[in-house]
Amino acid sequence: MAESTESLYKEFLADKYKPTVDSLVRFINGEEGDRNYLQDELLTPKLAVTGTFEAVTSDNTYVMADFVALDSEIPLKRCDSLGKVTGKLVKSGMALPLNESQMQDIDTMMSIGADEQDIVDAVMEDTTRCIRGHKELMECALLEEFSTGVCEIEDTETAGIAVRINVGYLDENKFSPQVLWSDTEHSKPLDDFEKVIDAASSKKRDLNYVWMDKVAWRNFRDSKQVREYVAGRDKKVYVAGLNSDSLPKSSLADINAILREDELYGVEIRLIDFKAVREINGQRTTVVPWKNGMVVFTRSNKIGKLWHAKVAEANHRDASSTYIELDNNVLLSKYRTSKPTLKEWTQIQARTVPVIDGAEGIYQLDTTSTLTDASEDNKITIGETEHKKSDILTAIAAVTGVTLPANTTDAAVVQLFNSWNKKVQADVIAAIVDTE
Repeated sequence: MAESTESLYKEFLADKYKPTVDSLVRFINGEEGDRNYLQDELLTPKLAVTGTFEAVTSDNTYVMADFVALDSEIPLKRCDSLGKVTGKLVKSGMALPLNESQMQDIDTMMSIGADEQDIVDAVMEDTTRCIRGHKELMECALLEEFSTGVCEIEDTETAGIAVRINVGYLDENKFSPQVLWSDTEHSKPLDDFEKVIDAASSKKRDLNYVWMDKVAWRNFRDSKQVREYVAGRDKKVYVAGLNSDSLPKSSLADINAILREDELYGVEIRLIDFKAVREINGQRTTVVPWKNGMVVFTRSNKIGKLWHAKVAEANHRDASSTYIELDNNVLLSKYRTSKPTLKEWTQIQARTVPVIDGAEGIYQLDTTSTLTDASEDNKITIGETEHKKSDILTAIAAVTGVTLPANTTDAAVVQLFNSWNKKVQADVIAAIVDTE
């Protein structure tokens, strides 16, 4: 890029840039706007002094202490594992130019004596887009990471390079439904909830929030089991076996009120509904960062940190540029270049990364993935591989100690397999020895 000089509109920035930017930030953060970002609720800002981030995870199982006689030696207990997810804070950012036509429009406003606030708004439009663009990037990274345990953020300083963050979700905390939630007549979403909640309870972990997208929410709300449950809790007249179409669909507020009061669940459902637009080489595509149909369980609505550090330009500023430093070391600047054509630039730079802590206490339920073969032909497909049912029963007995009789129905084997977490399922699959 050509050498920069001071902004064409410095007179409008001198006293108004910072207060105007502060107002924009408040608007974008949802105080006055219609686009609220979960990053502001879920993440706590954290300064990365060394330019690296980390997330501490611990797989803790709480065990009872022992009663001991006076003057006796205290028995030792095994110390659980403690791990760290670490990485480099990469730089991200965007730059937007006012072209000659746009600048001529602003010049016309100035020449005809347009309202000064209208001129400031026109000059600041790209500032709004830059601030929002950074928030959109962080939100996409957070929701991808939250729903899958993994996200990637491109490094703008090195083409083709990205930082990949894997926060270490545990396989033992990953579950499948008994029946795909899309089969609303036969699915058992509440049974699936219990399976996850019981698994967490066995580790002395409380789960209070259930995060899901609208795909999972609609299937949950529309399921026959949930409609019957709500009708029963509301003491509405319901005849067992009646077609579920006769049962009303409840609102999120109504279902949450019932779930929170039920000691069996005690959870609140939170909906994720976020789409962003990504532009690469002038081509725009819609991005949906939350994994389709994924349901995530957490104890708290504080799940991690937004790690941040200064960008290099913050300490080596160009005297001709106008700068504003936002929260979390996000740096805004305005300047102009004259070659090859005259352009007024607005740029935002940051070294920020959302990182989820305490992955061992987060549970996943992938409502779109399950073992569904129940055709009663003594062969069951796990993943994309078909096995004899007898071989699967042998593997189940070897891994879990559960011995099923040979005449166990395919459907019963499927249901049992789906009741286990991903780790147990993987162990069973690995233990299968095909006899033909």
